[in-house]
Amino acid sequence: MKFKFSGLVAAPFTPFTSGGVLNLNVVPVYAELLKLNEVQGAFICGSTGEGVSLTNEERKQVMEAWSREQTEQFKIIMSIGTNSVKEGIELAKYAKEIGLYAISILPPFFFKEVDCRVLIDYCREISRVTPNMPIYYYHIPILSGVNISMLEFLELASKSLPGFAGIKFSEQDLVMFRRCILYQNGKYEMMWGVDGCLLAALSMGARSAVGSTYNYIAPIYTELISQFRAGNMLKAQELQDKSIEVISVLNRFASVGAGKDFMRAVGIECGEFRLPVKQVENKALFAEALLDLDFNSFCSKSE
Repeated sequence: MKFKFSGLVAAPFTPFTSGGVLNLNVVPVYAELLKLNEVQGAFICGSTGEGVSLTNEERKQVMEAWSREQTEQFKIIMSIGTNSVKEGIELAKYAKEIGLYAISILPPFFFKEVDCRVLIDYCREISRVTPNMPIYYYHIPILSGVNISMLEFLELASKSLPGFAGIKFSEQDLVMFRRCILYQNGKYEMMWGVDGCLLAALSMGARSAVGSTYNYIAPIYTELISQFRAGNMLKAQELQDKSIEVISVLNRFASVGAGKDFMRAVGIECGEFRLPVKQVENKALFAEALLDLDFNSFCSKSE
């Protein structure tokens, strides 16, 4: 591959108006916040971005808005999650047409395919319209319900999936993650996808990570990576502990649904999540939790 990520990739929230309509005027300011906080790219329309809650037309609009923010230093990866191969092909083709850097393919989540060869066929069918475009597999079994060996997937993909670049690995199996990193001397990019144990993944050889909390507390993680690479483990652990405190607040209020409230706290209005995602019900109590965290002292900053 000509390019490999070496830091943070944010999984952006899809912004809506109060009426639930796409509010893509927010994207330029959103992208600028990420860039100012040393984030290297955006993984759009994934779990955080409510991709499976959007229509194909809406996802195309989201792609188009983010495509205008792509640079050599800030890459856009489009997450394709659908149960329809035809819809997947349509989205992949559009991502290619407008010049996005890469696509990531989520497995079907209704007819769950546990045969790795059939899953490779599914990915190949969608990606056949994206020649010379990097393809990532999106491994998130807690949400997709598809949990196959990623080492077996790597072995098959390396032989029969053109454009295959690597895996977004959103599972806490660090042993499997390490085995995948070592496969063919690190040929494929293994992007870590569990924010709360980034430090553990770095110790296993991770070079890049995709996550939702990188949207609003990127400085914690960029410093964590810096301290880890400098060999300052105690400081790196302190920073991971701070991120875990934030994630605990996230989970306490509404899990993923509290993410847009965190974005509101850094000055980016993304509206609310679509059903069936739970929203933060007690906004005042959430604001108190941010004060207890001293959130403003370490959150992502704009100019």
